[in-house]
Amino acid sequence: MIVSNNHKFIFFHIPKTGGSSLAEHFHKYGRTLAGPHNFNSNANREFFRFGFFRNPWDRFVSKYFYFKAYGQMKGRDLHDGKIVNQYNSFLEFTLNFPNIYEELKSRHWSHQVNWVKDRIDFIGRFENLQEDFDLICDKIGIPKQKLPHKNKTEHKHYTEYYDDETREIVTEKYAKDIEYFGYEFGE
Repeated sequence: MIVSNNHKFIFFHIPKTGGSSLAEHFHKYGRTLAGPHNFNSNANREFFRFGFFRNPWDRFVSKYFYFKAYGQMKGRDLHDGKIVNQYNSFLEFTLNFPNIYEELKSRHWSHQVNWVKDRIDFIGRFENLQEDFDLICDKIGIPKQKLPHKNKTEHKHYTEYYDDETREIVTEKYAKDIEYFGYEFGE
């Protein structure tokens, strides 16, 4: 979470939603605080509060490839990287996901809706990252820029990784996100 007292904003950084790209820009105007669970949403009503969210099936593919590529190299992601890298494919990992979910420690696997509750004034979409970023910059009075793509993982379109069974596993696990944000598979 990045808070700016001067520009009166709070940015909730949700993993694998373009947050690292956004945070690079917002850090120029605020400071990072631990969050979101320690955040009192009623205390800062005068602040513009926003976060970015992503299609759960797409986000799941991105998380898998993130942990395959980087999970064994970074501090707190090391544990989950070791677990993900035990599996030889996205399909194998996803089929085992319901059994290993409780072992995963990173906030990457948490539901996006947990970050929202009554905390957010604006829900940006990963699918409209630049456009929504520009709207936010106008709202909080900071300069716009072309966003870089940080922590990008190389993979095909997310729909190419799923079969009926794995799609249903992710659908069930992230049903709250799918319902709250109105996502559909393949959109």
